[in-house]
Amino acid sequence: MRVLRKEEDEREAVETDLASARADAQRAREKAEDRERDVAELQRALEGLERSTRHAGDAADGERSALGVELERAKRDLARAQHELEDAEAEIDARTNLVKEKDLCIAELVRVVRSVSSPWPVSDCSFH
Repeated sequence: MRVLRKEEDEREAVETDLASARADAQRAREKAEDRERDVAELQRALEGLERSTRHAGDAADGERSALGVELERAKRDLARAQHELEDAEAEIDARTNLVKEKDLCIAELVRVVRSVSSPWPVSDCSFH
C-alpha cells in the first residue's frame, strides 16, 4: 500500500509539473502572439514610411534605418518566443508521457494489491 501511495504522490507531483508546463506554454504562446503583432505593426510602419519617403526624398533614412533595426529586433524576439513555445510543448509531451507511465504503474499496483488481498483467485473474468 505504501508503494501505491508513493506512486500516487509521484503521479500528483508529475501532474502539478505538467500543469506548470502547460501554463508556461500558454505564456510562451501569448508572448509569441504579442511579438507577431509587434512585427506586423512595425512592418506596417516601415512600409508607410517607405511610401512617404519615396515622395519626400531621402530625409527619413534615419527613421527607416531605426525602424529596420527595431523590426529585426522584434523578429529575433518572435523567433525566441517561438523557440520557447516549442520547448514548452516538448516538455508538456514528455510530462504527459510520464503521467501515462505512472497511470499504468498505478493500475498494475492496484491489480497486484487486489490479487494479494483477495481470498479468491484472480482471473480474467469481469465478475470477481
